[in-house]
Amino acid sequence: MDSSTGLFDQSITETVIDYADFQAARNSKWWRVDGGMQRVAEAMQSHLLSTDWPQPGSAAVRVTTQSPVAAMSHDKQAKKMNVTVAGKPPVAYDMVFNTTAMGPLQRMDLSGLELPDKILTGIRSLSYDRATKVVIRFTKPWWHAAPPPEIYGGVSQTDLPISNVIYPSWNDGPDKPAVLMVSYAWAQDATRLASLVPDYTVVPPKKDEPIVTLCLQNLAMLWKGRIPSQNLFKDLSDMYMTHHAWAWENDPYTGGAFALFGPGQFKNVYPDFLWLQCEGRFAMCGEALSAHHAWIAGAFDSAYLNMYLFLAANRRIKDIDKLYRSEWFGAGKDAHSEEMDEVLMKHIVALQFPNQQDGESNSTAGQATSSRGNQQIPIREHVG
Repeated sequence: MDSSTGLFDQSITETVIDYADFQAARNSKWWRVDGGMQRVAEAMQSHLLSTDWPQPGSAAVRVTTQSPVAAMSHDKQAKKMNVTVAGKPPVAYDMVFNTTAMGPLQRMDLSGLELPDKILTGIRSLSYDRATKVVIRFTKPWWHAAPPPEIYGGVSQTDLPISNVIYPSWNDGPDKPAVLMVSYAWAQDATRLASLVPDYTVVPPKKDEPIVTLCLQNLAMLWKGRIPSQNLFKDLSDMYMTHHAWAWENDPYTGGAFALFGPGQFKNVYPDFLWLQCEGRFAMCGEALSAHHAWIAGAFDSAYLNMYLFLAANRRIKDIDKLYRSEWFGAGKDAHSEEMDEVLMKHIVALQFPNQQDGESNSTAGQATSSRGNQQIPIREHVG
C-alpha cells in the first residue's frame, strides 16, 4: 500500500477479484492500439454506421455526442421512457440502457423514474477510486542506459508522490523519442497530484509546470545511482519534449477513475443493480456494475448481461440465440461472458416478470434449449 496511500477501506471481495484478474491476464497477450484507445471507440462507431454490419441490410445507427442528459422519466401509461437532453424537449424511447458512470448519473434528475431507495443510495454511494496519470515525452528512452537487463514493460513503485512509473514494453530505438508514464497514482496520492493538473484546453503544456517539476524530481531520486549522471534532474529536464496529465476525479464524464467497492457493497448494494427497472424499460450498465472493475471487459460483460436480460424479459428467443452465437459479443462465438449464469437469469426473469412466464406461448416452438447444453432459456418465444 506504499504506492496507493489510504487504499485500505475497500471490499475484501474487490481485493480478491482484482488479484484474480491480473493473475488471469499474466499469460495473455497484451496489445497497444496505435493512435490510442480512442481508435477502438471510433471503429465501433463506424460499424454502427455501416449498413452491412452485423449483416447486409442493417439499419445505420448514428451515435450522438455532446448531448448531456439532464433528466429521465418513466411514462407508465404510454409504456415509454422519456429522456431529456439539456436545452431540448424530452424524447420517448421503448428502452434505455444507461452506461454512464455513477457520478454523471447522480447529477441527472431521476425523480421521474421512481427508482427504489436502495438503487438511489447505490448511485450515490458505490465507491470509486481516484486516479491521476502523467506522461512525458523524452528525446530518447533514457531508462535503457541502466545496466542490464534492459527494462521492457513493468513498473517501479515508490512512496514518493509519483507512486508508480509505468515503462513501455517496446523500444523504437536508442535515439528515438520515447513516452514514459512517469506517474500513475491512485487513492489519496492521485488527489494530491490532481491538485497540480491544469486544464489543458485552456493552457498549453509547459515544462515549468509544478507537476512536471515534481515528476522529474521524483524520477531523479528514484533513479539516482542507476544510470551515469552528474545531475540527473537537469539531464531529464534537458530531454523533456512535452507532456500530458489527467485526473479522472476532475473529469465531468466520470467523477472518479473506476469503481472500487467498499466493505459490504458487493453483497448489499450490487445485486439490486442486476435487475431491470421501470417495468423492464431501464437498465444500468458499465464496469461499475460488473465483477471486473476498471476493465473494459467489465463494461462489455455488464452490457451483455443486461441485453440478455432485456431479451429474456421480452421473450425474444431468436435474438438471444443471435447474441449467443455472435463472435462479437459475450466470450465470442457460442460462448457467454464469464459472469453469465443462465440459471440465475431464469430466476431473475421469473421473479421480476412473473406474468411473462405463465400461460401458453403463441409460438409452436415452445421453450427453447440453450446452445450450451440441456439448460433451458427461461422464456418462451413470442410471435406478434
